[in-house]
Amino acid sequence: MKTIRFLCIFIIILAMVLIGSPALAHQATSQYTYTTVKNKGFEIFPGIDCSGNKYGATFVTEVSGNNTKGTLSASVNYYGTGPHTPSNIIFGGSWTLTVTTNRKVSGTIFGNIVDQSSISWGTVNTNRGHADIHLSITGGTEDYKGISGSGEFIGDDNHVSGIYIFGIQVPTVENGTLTLTY
Repeated sequence: MKTIRFLCIFIIILAMVLIGSPALAHQATSQYTYTTVKNKGFEIFPGIDCSGNKYGATFVTEVSGNNTKGTLSASVNYYGTGPHTPSNIIFGGSWTLTVTTNRKVSGTIFGNIVDQSSISWGTVNTNRGHADIHLSITGGTEDYKGISGSGEFIGDDNHVSGIYIFGIQVPTVENGTLTLTY
């Protein structure tokens, strides 16, 4: 009888320790870095100008890293009208990263563009800008279901790319690095 009582108490204490353990409740975070694939990123929609601001400018670029590849897309809203001002403060938007491993989609990570993001043009009308975009991770699908965290995209926005689609010069995304922590 003492053995059964001791065993019951031991199991209850063990269960309390395992359930309440901060070490088990905290998942380790990992950092992943992707780089843009040269000449694989384009502005696919220039956005809509409204009251001197741009809404919904959308870029898509291919990225690779961590033994995976992916497609990063971002739709941004910013104050100003692009390279016609020294810098643009980004005031919102959203992004997704669809990750492929061994030629198979392993899931999508998605989130929002957060404050303190900007594109610096240096001087007015340079047509080449440097983007520093801060990201929140609000979720994911498949292998990334239930994740959260943050990230940053740093890269160049080139409005004199020399690449034309239907006779219109298309801005490109160059020299980019996407870092995600989740």
